Amino acid sequence: MSTVRRASRILRWTLAGLVAAAGVVLLVPAVFGVSTLIGPAQLVALRGVTAIGVAVGAGALLLVAVVLRLVRQRVAWVVVPALVLVVCAVAQVGIGVVRSVSPGPSSARSDLVVAGFNTEHGLVGDTAFVDFVRRNGIQVVMMPETDAARAAALQRALSRAGLDFQRFGVQVGDTASSATTLLVDQRLGSYRQVRAAATTLGSVAAVPVDGDGPRFVAVHTNPPIPNAADMGRWRHDVPAGLSGCRGDAVVAGDFNATVDHGLFAPPAGCRDAAASTTSTATWPTSAPTWLGGAIDHVLATEQWRAVRTDVQTLGGSDHRAIVAHLHRVG
Repeated sequence: MSTVRRASRILRWTLAGLVAAAGVVLLVPAVFGVSTLIGPAQLVALRGVTAIGVAVGAGALLLVAVVLRLVRQRVAWVVVPALVLVVCAVAQVGIGVVRSVSPGPSSARSDLVVAGFNTEHGLVGDTAFVDFVRRNGIQVVMMPETDAARAAALQRALSRAGLDFQRFGVQVGDTASSATTLLVDQRLGSYRQVRAAATTLGSVAAVPVDGDGPRFVAVHTNPPIPNAADMGRWRHDVPAGLSGCRGDAVVAGDFNATVDHGLFAPPAGCRDAAASTTSTATWPTSAPTWLGGAIDHVLATEQWRAVRTDVQTLGGSDHRAIVAHLHRVG
């Protein structure tokens, strides 16, 4: 074999290996430490989209293999990575399907019902919101992108329906995108607002006045927009939001991260409610759930166990609401 042919063969198989490796890395990016980098961070949030991209790549390689075969060229170096990509695409879909399957109803009672709902600047009607709270028996609502004026209107609507909620909130910028609201059922006892870990788009926390009950935290993190500044804010915000899940606490909101992002690592004793129930995409509502990402979460400390989680479309928001039914175990 001539030097040129040998070099050409090495180059072809090197390229083939890189393509196959890329498919594997996108399957489990956190394992390879790339889930917080520009590119993988955005792709890992949307497994359905990634699966389609990988499948298209596999199809393109197989088409190249057919062409090469027609001109009597070697095709193994193209076929092998194509088959690897096919397996990776199927695995991407399989992971999404497995996560979306509910284990079925639990016999454990529900002691607390919590919802996380990014309203996208309050895009939910009063009547629809009241029906949502009443129908699900919701006692605590964490609402990113809901400013004080819209939150007050929703609170009044609940009150007119005989549902009395306490309201807490924070706004760190000029628009509703940086406003986060927390509503707590009055029947849970009196709560007071306390400082929450700072996030770019605002987080709010409240604790029981008499010290008897869980701390509630509503979180909104910066999205992983692919530029250095926003990625830096995102890498800071997600761990900061998770840090509130300690002691006796329930934390919910828009984390702009899925369980496949390496930095979405709840502290010891804290668990994502969907991890033991079902994980359905919460964003965006414009796409079917199999194409979206589960970036909104409800988490609770070890005093609570998730009985059931539901994801529901509500109003005109680009996010679906996530509702968690929690059972007190300690």
